[in-house]
Amino acid sequence: MSFELKPDERIGSELRRLARKELRKARTTLGRAHPPTTNAIHDARKSLKKARAIVELIDDPDAKGIDNSTKRLRKVARALSRVRDTDAMFEIVDKLRRKDRRLFDAQTLKRLRAWFSKRRKAVLSEARRKHTWRSVDDRLGALRRKAKDWKPAHDEFRVLSRGVTRTHRRGRKAMTKALRRRGADDFHRLRKAIKNLWYELRLLEPASPRIARDVRALHQAETWLGDDHNVVVLCASLSKDDSAGAAPLSVERLQAAADRYHTQARRKAVEAVRPIYRRKSRPYVRDLKRVWKRWRQSTKR
Repeated sequence: MSFELKPDERIGSELRRLARKELRKARTTLGRAHPPTTNAIHDARKSLKKARAIVELIDDPDAKGIDNSTKRLRKVARALSRVRDTDAMFEIVDKLRRKDRRLFDAQTLKRLRAWFSKRRKAVLSEARRKHTWRSVDDRLGALRRKAKDWKPAHDEFRVLSRGVTRTHRRGRKAMTKALRRRGADDFHRLRKAIKNLWYELRLLEPASPRIARDVRALHQAETWLGDDHNVVVLCASLSKDDSAGAAPLSVERLQAAADRYHTQARRKAVEAVRPIYRRKSRPYVRDLKRVWKRWRQSTKR
């Protein structure tokens, strides 16, 4: 079953079910190999982000059982992100080089691969010394047990409407700020807001082709801005660490390619989500509610 709500079940129960499912999936995926593989870490992080999206929907001063679940999820995600960040830099180098074969010569590329491999081994070695994987497994198990007690302050669609309105409004503000200031951090914040809304709308995706269209647009924008962020991290890492083995000329070419990439990726991302964020948050969510209720009624016939 994909990451979506069943129309014939209560929304609060469905959110708990999906959160527990994703937490179990993350734990199982990471436990298949020691240390976990690159793909396992990538898949587990996706499951954790889904669980966090649900927590943020439920989280409210009057909600019950949430306690410090958000903080615990962040700790687990942080442990995984250190390994994933190195893998992401490796992937973006390949992606940039496919666009421009002259970006790195064969020798520089070989030294970069060795540098990435060394960084990854160092992170994994540190994780082993600190018993990180056992700690992650324990935290995921505790979180999954705790998720049984998560109880939204509101029932039915209201638990979604409050959370989605918050997320949509945050994205509108982030896009306005990013377009005004054009900073890497601003576009990174926009990316996080887009990703949160993407996960939230996926819960409702079967209800309407229009919601499915917005889900696709958000995913495209998040992917472009994700690559953009990885380029930023790569350039910063290479400029700080001479042991990477990238010649100054190669780094200069990379920075020039990065500047072109930023312009293109950010423009495409904004174009994709502009129709979504052009609308004010409350009317946007009211339309979601109407579509959801209509679809829910149709499944009962």
